[in-house]
Amino acid sequence: MDALLDPTLAANDPDRRVVSRPTGLNIVWSSPHTLGRDASKQQRQPMNEPTIDGSPATWLSAIGDHGVTKVYPPRTIIISEGDPGDTLYVIKEGHGKIFSSNGAGKEIVFATYGPGDTLGEPSLDGGVRSASVMTLERTTCLIVKADFVLQLITAQPKLALPIIHNLIRLVRSSSENVKSLALEDVYGRVVRLLMKAAEPVGTGWVVHERLTQQNIADRVGSSREMVSRIFKDLERGGYLSVEDKQIVIHRKPPPGW
Repeated sequence: MDALLDPTLAANDPDRRVVSRPTGLNIVWSSPHTLGRDASKQQRQPMNEPTIDGSPATWLSAIGDHGVTKVYPPRTIIISEGDPGDTLYVIKEGHGKIFSSNGAGKEIVFATYGPGDTLGEPSLDGGVRSASVMTLERTTCLIVKADFVLQLITAQPKLALPIIHNLIRLVRSSSENVKSLALEDVYGRVVRLLMKAAEPVGTGWVVHERLTQQNIADRVGSSREMVSRIFKDLERGGYLSVEDKQIVIHRKPPPGW
């Protein structure tokens, strides 16, 4: 914190010192016998300081002047596994996938991202990227240096909440993937993915996300050919259909294939 402390003392108030925040906000630390005087000054404090509530909107507002906005076309690798990690990405619009792959081209998808999500948090400790990130559609993101993010969180701890929430989501998603790979067959993983992504519409469900059979295969750790066979059987049984490139589930598929 020494780097954030302003050693300048107020001329008429030697018991106070100012901690400068990276966003231009200040925290005033007071000794106990100055609290009464501080209370009398509250009505003269500026009223235009943002509320630090940890929401994505506050997060974007806090770092907006310290980052670079970039737009990536679909199917662009924006983070590569194993690369040095010194930046954090905040997604403003667009969707994509977080994945790992091997030299043979086989890959596993850990999670997907969307607006408001942050990417690259595991590299805040100075380590290398633990996974790759690819856009699935046009994506706009704000790129911020990791050292500034750490400085900002030190000064405004509540701004760590979106990062914490996102890491929890990634850990939960990874745990579900490991459990599914160990305990379910391909059919069970496909059905679980579809039902999780679907939203109730009328008497059935609709998967609004544009999922191709290859997308599904990557997420469940299988081949496109196997997913195609499962889809054909489910369509023949009247469980689902593909309409206007969207998957429509008419009734819940059976637990076993």
